[in-house]
Formats: sequence, C-alpha cells, structure tokens
Amino acid sequence: MDDLRDRFATLDRMPVPDVWRDVERRLEALGTAVPIKPLATVQPAWRRPITDGPSGSADVTRRRHRVGLLAAAALIAALLIGGAIVVGSGLIRLTSVVPPSPDASFSTAPTSPAPATSPSPLPSTSPTGPLGGGVIVAHDWEGESHQGPYKVYAVDAGTGAQTLLGTLPGGRSASPYIFQRDSQAKHVLILRSDVQGPISSLGSPTDASRTLGFIASSDVAWIADRADSANLNGAYGEWYQLSPDGDRIAAVHVEVFDRPTELVILEVGGSGVQKIPLPAGVTPFVRSWSPDGSAILATGCRPCNKAETPSEHQTADHSHLYIVPLDGSPWRELLDVDNAYLDATWSPDGSTLAVLHGACVFGAHMPRCPPGHESLSLLTLSDGTERPITTETETAGGPVWSHDGRRIAFVGGKAGEILQDGGIFVVNADGSGAVKLADTSSSTPPIWSPDGRWLLYRNDSQTLDWWIVSSDGGAPRHLGTYGSVAW
Repeated sequence: MDDLRDRFATLDRMPVPDVWRDVERRLEALGTAVPIKPLATVQPAWRRPITDGPSGSADVTRRRHRVGLLAAAALIAALLIGGAIVVGSGLIRLTSVVPPSPDASFSTAPTSPAPATSPSPLPSTSPTGPLGGGVIVAHDWEGESHQGPYKVYAVDAGTGAQTLLGTLPGGRSASPYIFQRDSQAKHVLILRSDVQGPISSLGSPTDASRTLGFIASSDVAWIADRADSANLNGAYGEWYQLSPDGDRIAAVHVEVFDRPTELVILEVGGSGVQKIPLPAGVTPFVRSWSPDGSAILATGCRPCNKAETPSEHQTADHSHLYIVPLDGSPWRELLDVDNAYLDATWSPDGSTLAVLHGACVFGAHMPRCPPGHESLSLLTLSDGTERPITTETETAGGPVWSHDGRRIAFVGGKAGEILQDGGIFVVNADGSGAVKLADTSSSTPPIWSPDGRWLLYRNDSQTLDWWIVSSDGGAPRHLGTYGSVAW
C-alpha cells in the first residue's frame, strides 16, 4: 500500500499535460518495437529476387501484432487509472492519440466535420516548437499574371505567422515554384513547375533562411541551361529529386531535342557527377530515392509510343516501374501496363511501394493522354505481390507515406474523368481502414507534417488555398494562399 500511495503522490505532483505526452512517447516507442510490418532485412528488399515467402511468416507477424496491441492496451489502461486526476470540478479528458480505427472502409462520405467556409485561427503552437514539428516553407501568390518577385516565407502552422526568407523572380508567364525538402531537413531544393532547366537561387536571403539550406539547380555545377549550347549542346536536367540525406540530386540528362540520354546523380555543393546509362529503349522519369539512398525509383515506357503527334499512327506503349541501383547493378523492372501510366512512392522501411495506376481516357494514347481512372495498390518488393487499396468504383491519387511508415495519405473520390466527391484520406500501411479527413476538389497530393500528426492540402482545384487538418480527424483550418508549400 505504501508503494501504491507513493505512486499516486508522484502522479499528483506531475503536471497534467506531461502525462499525456508520456502516453504518446511510450506508444511511439512501442510502435517501433512492434511494427505493423516486419522491417526489411539488412539486404535491401529491392535487391532480393522475387520468390515465395515462408509460409509461417504471416502467422509470426500476426502473433507479434497481437502482442503489441495487448501491451499497448495494458499501458493505456494503467496510465488512465493513474491519470484520472481531479482538477477544479471535473476530470481531465485525454485527447485521442490513437490512429483511426482499422475497421473503417474507404468511403467518400465524410467521417469528420466539413471544412470551415472561412479562414479561422489555427491552434496555438506547443511549447516544444512549431505545430507539426517544423516550419512550412512557402511563397506568396497573386495569380499567374503577377510579374513581380515572390516572397518566400517560413510559416508557423500553429499561428500562421510568417518569417521572410527571401525572394524568387516572377515573370510574364509566372507559375508556382516547387520546394523539395529532404528527410533530414538539411536542404530545400527550388524548382519551377513549368521549367525543367536551372532556377536562380533565393534572392535577398535573410538570416532566417540560412538554417534551411536553400539550393537551386543553378547551384549544382554540372547543370547547364537549355540555351547553353557552348557547354552541353543545349542539354539540361529534368525530374530532379533530392536524396533523403539532402546531399545528392537525381535527375534525367536530356539533350536539346528533349530526348533522355542518361540518369545522373549530382553532389550538392560539389562537382561530383555519377552517370548511369539507360537500358535500350527505356525513357525514364525519376520519382524518388530508396530510404537508404542506395537506389532510385523511376517510371518509364518500353516499348514507347513512337508517334510524335496525336494525329500520327500510334504504336504500342507499355509503362513500367524501375529500381535503379547506384552500385552499377542491373535495373529491376516491375509491373507492365498497356497504354496507361504508373507512379509510386517508397515506404520508409524500403519494403513496399504505394503504386498509382492511371488509365488513359477512351480514345487517348500515351504519352499524351488526359488522366482517366486512377487507382492505388501496394506492391511488396520481396515477393512481387500487389494488393489493391481502391475499387473500380473509386479513384485515388497522390499517395504519400507518413514518416513512420504506418499510414498513407491520398486524394480519393468517386471514379470518373474528374474528381467527384473528393476528399483527403488516410489508410493503414496494410491498405485497411481508409478514413476521410476533409473534402477537396483538388488532386494535389497532401503533405505530412514532420511529426506525422497533421496534413497540409489544397481544398480547391481552382485556387491555391492551403488547409491543415489533424491526421486523427477534426475540423480543417485555413493556413493561407501560397504558390507552393513544403513541410
């Protein structure tokens, strides 16, 4: 009894918010110890041949998962019993820290309050730092006719407060810039949505910008401008992707007639270049890096439609996914779809790809077809199995993994040539339990906060208004109007 009194006395002296943060920390630690899926072995999964897995592996995973759930339930129950501390006239109610229920099904009906119709203040920041675990990088937007420079800000997601970082040039045919951030938050890569050539560095940088490590393609010595015929005969780079560690950039080297010639890996802040030849007949597009930085994921066609215009005779076009090892090993070709397009993102543990299948509308041909029905699936790299997330009556796109690999966010809706009854969804890493968080008419992929608790998204295809919503559900709140954002 004395030991029990001491424990309750300790809880009485503990500030209430720390109790719940302790719950979250313990759950996160438990989730790391008992993952939803087995972690990849020391040998990367994308290098292993496709073979049938051991028959008992699924049973072992299920047993570990059950043990993890029981342990988590016991931990929460114990802390709730000790945490029912009376303050004032009532009990403190614990805000949910548990992900959405896995037994919910993918439905376009909203399961949370509809978005607010007018801007409203965002939640205040926590004492430990900005809401979401980091600032948002964004540039202002006054429309495509705006010719002046764009102001670049660091935005606090909790308060909406802006800190000026510098400027980017506008122009008569202005369009939003694109920001890429690495998983280590070392660099911010600046790109343009309408130009694949070099982009100028951040202009008039403030002291606040120096901690974010801004880089532009013009900062990488190898990249030449499309018009720089004296240097590389008009060659330039396309499909830039910043590596997870922020130290390298993958790109497609394209010659003056827009034909890809090789893949290149460029050193940030240096002159080192690794050149990777293309397999015969492959036209690649860089999509992402493997989590360990040892390979890149590309999409491409083989064979490719040889027609130069829609009016010419169309030839066969088959899309594939390619895993490109950086150690010189042969490329690995995955999937084969006829007259359709593929995209994919790598899970944080490297074991799975979230795959987007996009069909051309009837009568159209790759590579110049408007997107038709889009569907999502999960592709396990160890054995090549593919499991659908969406059905034939649903359309979905823009899959993005949470940083811990436990959930995937995407844009979903009813099947059709345009997004109908669209929304922002989250689904468990195994494809189960899709939950709608907010409405949207935009197909722009959502963006996870660094701590995985919030999602940033566009709610209208016609505007560049950005909104924020909790990944556990709740009322979305307006962040602001920005040309591009990165968290």
